[in-house]
This record gives sequence, structure tokens and C-alpha cells, in this order.
Amino acid sequence: MKKLIVSLLLLCLCILPALADDSLSLPDGRTLRLEPILLGQQFRAEEANTEDIYMLNLYNGEGLFQQLYFTTLESREEGPFIKAQDLNFDGYPDLDIIYLLGASNSQHIFFFFDQETGRYAPWPYSYRWLSNFTADAEKKVIINYIHDSAMTGTKEIYRWEGKKLQLVRKGDIIWDETDPDILVLRIAQTDPEWGELTVIHTRSQDVNTASEAEILSMHQERDTLLFEGLE
Repeated sequence: MKKLIVSLLLLCLCILPALADDSLSLPDGRTLRLEPILLGQQFRAEEANTEDIYMLNLYNGEGLFQQLYFTTLESREEGPFIKAQDLNFDGYPDLDIIYLLGASNSQHIFFFFDQETGRYAPWPYSYRWLSNFTADAEKKVIINYIHDSAMTGTKEIYRWEGKKLQLVRKGDIIWDETDPDILVLRIAQTDPEWGELTVIHTRSQDVNTASEAEILSMHQERDTLLFEGLE
């Protein structure tokens, strides 16, 4: 079982965040320089922690383009974790800032470029649960992974509907609620008419009798079924 756990851990390695981006390029050829400035700290009694408060200056050449404000629990000497990437597939780079970086998962805050105003605006919806995610520009989906343990975790596929993310499919590998030795794979899909998740596939495996290949195949099966027939 130790060998099995080590192998599965290799599957669950999280992508470490890049160092803070210090510039980004807009489709019109402009390059914006990013300058985060630490303003101070605030204590959050309900969470019993202290957030760093930042002002983020965006410069177009030598002129100030825009000022943004955010808080983070992940402050370093190099500054906060900031990454510029097109998250909603509109051709403009958005700002992804790590709010909390855990051992396996992370929480993020986002600023999206608004083409109507020509400025960045905070995302009005709270999606801090987006953790180990990637933006697939070809399929135009957000693929999110939430790590739970060496054997268990959740992978999700989202599409944009306006400014909101809609969950398309969800693949869980979890322990059975009634038997801690049974590992369960469950694939669910959002019903387009009712908007509710419906389970479309399940598979169970006793980890005491399963081979390493059989357990690993559950993870491979989840990844295959999540994208099968996805338009």
C-alpha cells in the first residue's frame, strides 16, 4: 500500500505558482507595468489571521493607467503572487492573485479586463474555491482540481456564461460513506434544462484487494469520462 500511495501522490502534485508578473501586454500593443505596494495589515477576527493590504499600480509607460486594491494572506519579500492570463478567453489578460496558498490547494482573487470601460474590475462573484486550475483556451473551459488526499480528490470542468462560471461536469474520487475501505469514482453532469448535477457514472473499488494499476485506472477513467463527448 505504501508503494501505491507514493505513486498516487505523484499524480496529485500541485502546480506551484509563478513569481509575481511585473508586466502584461494588451491586444492593442500597450504594455502595462505592475507595481504592488504594501499599504498595511488588517486583523480578521472571524478567521483569526492577518491580511496584507495592497495597492496595485498599473503604469502605461510612465503614466498611471489604473490603481487596484486587494488583500492577501500570502505576502513575501518579492511581493504577492500575481499572474496575468486570459481566464475568460476574450483575448485580454486578466489578473490572478493568490489569496491563500495551502499545502495542496489555494484560494484566488481575480481582476478581469472590461472591454467596455477599458479598465480592470474585481470579479463580482466569489470563486475562491478555484484551486489548482488551468484555462484551456482551445476548449474554452476552466479545469479545476481540488486535492483531498493521496487517493481522493475532485476534478471539475467549467464554462463561462456571461461573467459567471457554470459547472459542466464533476468527477469525484472519494471514500465510501459506509465503508472506509471502498474507494468510489463518481461522475456527475449538469442538466442543461434544470441546472442540477446528475450522476452519470459510478465505480467502486476495495483498496485492500485492488492492485496499484486498478486504483490508478480510476483516476485515468475520471479524466477520460470528464471530457468524453464534451463539445
